[in-house]
Amino acid sequence: MAPRFGELNITGSLRVSRERGRLESRSPGWSRADQLGVPRMPVHIDDDADARLALYRGIKDRQLAAPFVPGPLGGDPGLFMAEGVTVLGAALDAGVRWRSAVFGAAQARSHPGLVARLESLGVPVYTLAAGRIESLAGFDLHRGVLALGQRPPAVGPAELLRRQPPAGQRAPGPHSGVFVGLEDLTNHDNVGGVFRSAGAFGVRGALLSERTADPLYRKSLRVSCGQAIRVPFARVPDWVAGVSLARAAAPSIRVVALCTRPGSVPISQAARVLAQRPDAPVLVLIGSEGEGLSPGAIAAADILATIPMAPGVDSLNATVAASIALHRLVDHQ
Repeated sequence: MAPRFGELNITGSLRVSRERGRLESRSPGWSRADQLGVPRMPVHIDDDADARLALYRGIKDRQLAAPFVPGPLGGDPGLFMAEGVTVLGAALDAGVRWRSAVFGAAQARSHPGLVARLESLGVPVYTLAAGRIESLAGFDLHRGVLALGQRPPAVGPAELLRRQPPAGQRAPGPHSGVFVGLEDLTNHDNVGGVFRSAGAFGVRGALLSERTADPLYRKSLRVSCGQAIRVPFARVPDWVAGVSLARAAAPSIRVVALCTRPGSVPISQAARVLAQRPDAPVLVLIGSEGEGLSPGAIAAADILATIPMAPGVDSLNATVAASIALHRLVDHQ
């Protein structure tokens, strides 16, 4: 008999608490094989109720994201669910640690390279018969591939702004670094779309207000095509004070508020001004579609920038606006 939700125990180390709404680890959930990099062969599972599939069955993103109780490895920052080969491939490239992966049998045959990469890391890989993975996940957006990865350790805003980009990942434009700040973007599609563009244009990192949707929720990750795991981000508890914190961490930073306020300059003009100081990092603030940026965020900016539009049109989708602005700033010479 499969264990009940509140009694779930996986590899003797992981359980799900209904009352606390989070995952608890009494010992490291990562296997010895994972630590040693021992390759294993995929294991075919016929029973949807198999305990090894429990975290794929009916567990919410917020439960996966909750940190585990500290164990001998010093605690676990939580998990995220990767869906599809694009997200899985991007996350593998980013060096994510994995708890396990589930492939439809056909997908495992179609993507032997991904399976081999996981096996080389000692990650348990399970395969299911045709149709069973849809039954397990409850929807068909995963394209036959699901994987549970460990979230990156949380970083603070100051640390994020001081980080140097990895070799080969500098933005193509003249600036020493472009960052994006998302204020209260609660829509996962928008957050994922912004991160997809941020990855494409070499953005160094993202600052997120407390109300901004989690970039590592499965929908955000899927829309971002995996870039939400590659572009680092940090939460800012007090959004307006966070701008001051950004200035303290990077004194030469220039803050650009994307808005439609009177006095805003076209984004192309703002890019030309900023290009005169190629050594200065740039933080672009993006607000929600409904409310835009808060008055406090606008007041804290150095430059108010807008995207010129045809008469009668006063706004753009947040993802589109962010993409245009980021491209202008990193590409302007």
